[in-house]
Amino acid sequence: MAKPAVMEIARSAALTCGNRRDWMAGMISKTPIFSRTLLRALLALPLFLLPNAVRAEDVKPDTAEIGTTIAELAATYEKLGGFIATYQSELPGKSLHCTLATDFASGMGVIHLVATKDGNRMEMRQWTAPGDRYYVSSGGGLVVFKGLGELLESIRQLSETLAGKGSDIRPVQMSPFILLGESDFGAGLRLKTDLEPTWTSDVENGSIQSASDSKVEFLTEKSGLLTINRGSGMLERQSSGVENGVPRVMELKRLEKNPGKDAVMKISADWSTEGAVEKPVTAWSRPLRLALFQLVINQAELEKDDGKKLDDALEAQYEALRHFAEACMKEKESEFAAKADWEKLFATTKAEARRDWRANTPRADAGDEKGFQEYLKQGATRLKLREVLVSGMMEVEEGREPIMDDMFGNGGWASLKVGSRRGVAAKKSIVTALVRAYLEALIDQKMDKQWDRRDGLD
Repeated sequence: MAKPAVMEIARSAALTCGNRRDWMAGMISKTPIFSRTLLRALLALPLFLLPNAVRAEDVKPDTAEIGTTIAELAATYEKLGGFIATYQSELPGKSLHCTLATDFASGMGVIHLVATKDGNRMEMRQWTAPGDRYYVSSGGGLVVFKGLGELLESIRQLSETLAGKGSDIRPVQMSPFILLGESDFGAGLRLKTDLEPTWTSDVENGSIQSASDSKVEFLTEKSGLLTINRGSGMLERQSSGVENGVPRVMELKRLEKNPGKDAVMKISADWSTEGAVEKPVTAWSRPLRLALFQLVINQAELEKDDGKKLDDALEAQYEALRHFAEACMKEKESEFAAKADWEKLFATTKAEARRDWRANTPRADAGDEKGFQEYLKQGATRLKLREVLVSGMMEVEEGREPIMDDMFGNGGWASLKVGSRRGVAAKKSIVTALVRAYLEALIDQKMDKQWDRRDGLD
């Protein structure tokens, strides 16, 4: 097949998309908070966000001391086995009452929040249920996510193959959280693959203000003063600024340790699921896979085979990588796909395919359109054409970053850290494997759309 023309236009398509960075603005953030994604993007309902609160501008944390203290508190938290906790905050004209519950063994999670302001009431519920279901109810809307088990199995397969059976990828945890902002609050369930308390990311860049045998008080940059109980590893008090002369305080009012799965599920047992609108779980896999690939990079930095083991593992897991790429495209057409000139691309490809057909098919008649159409439908022909197109696009390094952003959210992939030459090579290998899987899935999809209809073949 005459490849140069097709590869050149494929390269041009990738360059066009690779140079358009502005259209990525507003996509999923680097560290998605799942409740935020659900309520804002899916339900399109009001969400109390987390703005900047108390800023510890004069804090110069002792990193070693903070890291050791966080590790000790997190280890205590992990031994809880789960909890049912009730938090409360009261201000003139405003109130907040929230129940958080989780069972570590099963990963089940529940949050029930009731807030009032000037006589208006807002209620939000999020909970997991048997049958791989996760529900979100707020503002009169109800959404259900199904198929979480299939998603997790795919990630476990990848973790075993890529990160090794000894990796610390755990069963998913639906970790409930609540924190005050400067004048509002944020709450929901975070999808996590570890048992690390949800408050750790808030305190790691802060400072220890006081410590005793029973508690540790952290001054954070965005969440004010967080007091963590040494006996449980739980947040027991938060102080976040002052409102109308009154300190904004949230306190832990009740804590039941290790209540068990049945007790956690009992909280939501009577909540109605009638009329729930089903939504895909694709977005969930992005933070999970980012966590997995960070482990892969970390592991690769310890290996001595210069990446061959990882390359072999990525090749073996092609189907899982492609499945992930296809799921991302089903969720929403990527900006990369939207910017490409597919008509021009496939017109050139079709012309090259016709020349190839006439040159390599005995007794091929230039006027035999039916014969040419049959040739285009052959699986071997499409695989050959796809390889030419994908190879041309893969040559454009600038086109890879937008594709990774399409799959992991703007800046998500760039956030993964490397610490050595081996880590850089591992990250590049993963990018190559993911981009190829994505492009092959995309080309197959667009090829079917262009050529499996009458006006695409006539």
